[in-house]
Amino acid sequence: MVEKNGANVYNIYYCKLGTFFTQIGYQSLYLCEIFTTGTIT
Repeated sequence: MVEKNGANVYNIYYCKLGTFFTQIGYQSLYLCEIFTTGTIT
């Protein structure tokens, strides 16, 4: 449970970071999806 929670926070952090770094919303969104599915699944 702790690991999943930590992964979730890490996930959001990466998503925000990706969006901040890549002003292109598409790439960050794509990365977010991969990170989210990879973490949840």
